[in-house]
Amino acid sequence: MKYTNYFSQIITEKDISNLSTDQFKRIMNIVFIEGCLAGAKNAAHLQYLLNTLTNNQEPNNLYFEMKLLSETHYRKQNNNT
Repeated sequence: MKYTNYFSQIITEKDISNLSTDQFKRIMNIVFIEGCLAGAKNAAHLQYLLNTLTNNQEPNNLYFEMKLLSETHYRKQNNNT
C-alpha cells in the first residue's frame, strides 16, 4: 500500500495544512481505494476467518451460542472462587 504508507508518514511528520480541501479529499480517496484493493486480495482468507468464527450460523443462533458459552464460563469462574 505505497500511497497509504507514504501519505500516512507525510500526515504524521509534516504540516499538510497547505493542501486544499479538494486535494485532502483526493488523498483520502486514494487511501480508501488502495485499502479496498488490498482487502479484495485478502477476501478469501477473510471469508475463511469469518466462517471459522461463526461456523456459518445465522446471527441469532450465533448470538445465542455466545450467550450460552458466556454463562457457562461465568459459572465455572464462580465455582472456582
